[in-house]
Amino acid sequence: MNNLTFESSIKRYFGSALPIFCYKINSGAISDKLVTVTPNWHNEMEIICPDAEIILYIGDKRYDVEPWDVIFINPRETHRAFRKTHGPIRSVVFDLGILKTSVDNDKCNLLIDDIMEGKKKFITKVERNSELHRELVSFFKIVDECAYSHFEDGVEKYKMLAGLYSMMATCLATDCFESADVENFCGMNYVADLLRYIDEHYDEPLTAEYLANKFNISTPYLYSLFKNRVGITPLQYINSTRLREAYRLLAEGASVTETSLAVGFSDVSYFIKFFKNAVGQTPLKWKSQER
Repeated sequence: MNNLTFESSIKRYFGSALPIFCYKINSGAISDKLVTVTPNWHNEMEIICPDAEIILYIGDKRYDVEPWDVIFINPRETHRAFRKTHGPIRSVVFDLGILKTSVDNDKCNLLIDDIMEGKKKFITKVERNSELHRELVSFFKIVDECAYSHFEDGVEKYKMLAGLYSMMATCLATDCFESADVENFCGMNYVADLLRYIDEHYDEPLTAEYLANKFNISTPYLYSLFKNRVGITPLQYINSTRLREAYRLLAEGASVTETSLAVGFSDVSYFIKFFKNAVGQTPLKWKSQER
């Protein structure tokens, strides 16, 4: 899973036997232009709990998130975030399948299948001070303890699993699920191909017209797909991908010219202007500050 942030972050992966990713995005620039979490989607479940105010978009729907709010992002929901205040943003991404039991036709197993197939979904924003909210805040304290400290081998894995099982039990007890749009879920298969193509070819001269022709659809329909499923235009997604990769390359020591060419800008002056408009400073100044 890619690091989809423009800010410095800590990531902990517990291994293929326990497919849980823990992210902690550190404090960075406050801007309604600079995306803290770039547009992305995945097949896993994600839970976000920030220590900051953020603006979160899931598809084209906006959520104003306060510190210690808890947000569920269901499988295949495209999302992106902007920072409003300083403070870490915690995120846990995990395969729902790890919470299944070995019992056939178990209620929990059937529910997980429905969520993974897009028939059901977790509610998006958990009501503050509810039983579920208190449970999840406690879980994220376990995440902080386990994800960024090291215990004897295996201890943190049991703690993480215990937290997830407890969370799932509370969700079942409080019925915090709702019906999902199966058609929208299935439609993400098509959009996923588009996004994957951009992620693999961002260094090429991509345009909306080129993508529409490549996928045998009309340009207006392409714009409609992005608006309804991703929440931004094709060009915005292309540019966010290029900017994310530029950030990574500069942080790894690449020169401004090398970075410009690598992310699809043959005109270095235009790349510098593009970067400054998005980040608020030139690539060279940003790079010097990172050091």
